[in-house]
Amino acid sequence: METFAKTGDPAEIWGEALSLAELAEATPSGGAPVVALLSTAADHDRGILREERLRSVRPTAVAAREFGARLARTHAWDPTGHRIFGQAPGGAADPSTAHRSRPIRLGSWDLPVVPANSPARSFGEFYAADRIEPYLRPARDNGALEASGSRALEQLCERLRTGAFDSPQPALVRSPAALLHGDLWSGNVMWTERGGVLIDPVSHGGHAETDLATLTVFRAPFVEDIYAGYNEVSPLASGWQHRIGLHSLHILILHAALFGGSYGAETLAAARPYL
Repeated sequence: METFAKTGDPAEIWGEALSLAELAEATPSGGAPVVALLSTAADHDRGILREERLRSVRPTAVAAREFGARLARTHAWDPTGHRIFGQAPGGAADPSTAHRSRPIRLGSWDLPVVPANSPARSFGEFYAADRIEPYLRPARDNGALEASGSRALEQLCERLRTGAFDSPQPALVRSPAALLHGDLWSGNVMWTERGGVLIDPVSHGGHAETDLATLTVFRAPFVEDIYAGYNEVSPLASGWQHRIGLHSLHILILHAALFGGSYGAETLAAARPYL
């Protein structure tokens, strides 16, 4: 087997290793394939993750439909039956810190997660507090958002907290929260002879529609076929198409905080239908 070594911030490598292991648990039950994790190592300054080297092929509509079906089963995987919103990947949170957020790393940014024994929150409470609000100030500071845009997103967060945009999980998901890849833009699905393989995850408990919406942000190939395959196995709740913009807000505001530029305007454009 050819291998590939990835280096980075120790917290990022640690979180990715835990996420790969967690997502791989779903594969034997029909979940999406996950790149094989071979070893990890870390010191104070650098983490190293060694995994199998994948060889890419051109995606097809058939492969995309199959990937959608398998992603649906990944989202539904929960041997405990009570995954909560924001739940950290297995082993990422020390139970002694119950009820306190401990971030993992998404690129160079913290991604808040909580232990499995934390108080349950609604989707709206979680999404506002942990997936939008932490990135507003950095996006203002780098000029991606003006004060008026930041206020508009703060108002949307208040609407989220009321439950205005809470919706059921897809049919197969029995827990309050689904098992998400967590950064499912098109580049984190590697198309191989095995089909779509998940790479570079930051898994956590969330709404399945967030992973699906993230696929649209940089336009995954054959995304409509992915959705079709998903719906065949685990039908999405009524109105899911209308919520794609809402569920894309996290990845957009994160990019606004990280990179500035036009991502602030894109975030506001996605948010406007929900204000």
